Amino acid sequence: MELSKTVAQFAVATRGLAVLVIGIVVLGIAHNFFYADQVQSASLHPLAAAGYLVVALSLLRRPHPVLTLAQALFFLIATQRLLEAGLPGWPVLVSPEIFAHWGYDLGFNGAFSPPTARALLILNGALLADRFSTPLATAIVALGWFSATGALFKFAFSLFNESIQFSAFSLAALLALLTALVLSHAESAPFRIFLAPGDLRQPFLVMLGAILALPFLSGALLSHTEDFSHHHLEGMLHVFEAMEYLLLAVVLYTGTKLNAQREKFDHALRHDPLTGALNRRGLNDAIAENQRLSGLILFDLDHFKRINDTMGHLEGDRVLRAVAERVHAELAPGDVFARWGGEEFLLLLEISNRGQLADLSERLRRAIVAMPGRADPFPQAELSASFGYGTFEPECESLAVAMARADQALQRAKEGGRNRCVAAEGPDPT
Repeated sequence: MELSKTVAQFAVATRGLAVLVIGIVVLGIAHNFFYADQVQSASLHPLAAAGYLVVALSLLRRPHPVLTLAQALFFLIATQRLLEAGLPGWPVLVSPEIFAHWGYDLGFNGAFSPPTARALLILNGALLADRFSTPLATAIVALGWFSATGALFKFAFSLFNESIQFSAFSLAALLALLTALVLSHAESAPFRIFLAPGDLRQPFLVMLGAILALPFLSGALLSHTEDFSHHHLEGMLHVFEAMEYLLLAVVLYTGTKLNAQREKFDHALRHDPLTGALNRRGLNDAIAENQRLSGLILFDLDHFKRINDTMGHLEGDRVLRAVAERVHAELAPGDVFARWGGEEFLLLLEISNRGQLADLSERLRRAIVAMPGRADPFPQAELSASFGYGTFEPECESLAVAMARADQALQRAKEGGRNRCVAAEGPDPT
């Protein structure tokens, strides 16, 4: 319950960050056209503004075909810009000089810099990857923090410096959108730490904030001291970037470990430790998750107490595990198998036809009777099961009602000599 509440809160926060980015883009455009000549700082290029706007709208209204095409377009534009900057002789199509080369004065300030192109490549690439591979999208988001934190520290050390290439608006939009993507992928293993209980998550977030804030503040202060040389700047940037790499490694490792522990905990919470079948809690969750379950089979091992009394409880446990494994082998994907209690088991299936339920019950009965024994004097011939089967309509009746009908059929199977299958009374919905 707490986990689902946290996920819902993250979804709201993701949308809030997307709206915030739209506001940042509007302010960046206004700064570009009206204040860039008065305030000495890098401006938000309109091409970058459009790219950030596409990502923000995608987080608010995804998936959408038009936005998907826009993401692909800006992914290609960003790739082209990076190739122009990195490969001599590569055709120039989107660099700032191209407009002047064509003789156009578009009336805006700033440049579509390689750091900005890298940011758009990461953001739009993560959204595109999410359509076919969530792990790949998660990896792109995680790697995106390398670029974001490096840009953050360089920005801090270059405050009010004419040579800065990354606009404050661009940096703010990048950080906000990366945070939104992290929250939207919080259930993925690398970011599982953000869904940890509050007593674990809150100290982590405090440390994360400190690790991000301290280098930024240090850079902002040291960049204005007279004895702080360019050599010092480069050295501190390397140190701070190394700290961020270590931080990301800790986040990924911690998230992966928490995810593995959560999966083990969830499995233990929903499964019977002896047989591996679902327990009653897991059964209720399975019913809530799949409303197509319409068939029910209840079976009980015949004379199981005799096995415990004559062979011991360890042998009885072995038989229960073996039966569960044998039944599992006969089931189809989507079938629900639970231990109802003791030597009684329950199956829920996406089958409402009584003939199919009868066939499956008979196949399971024969499989249990034919189970191979051991070399010791185990009364294998006496291992059998009685079955009661019927329909289940989760939308208009409770499991208890359907179970009562199946249990009555199971009792008739026992009264009729055991080791047989009996249909529950009631109309056939097919």
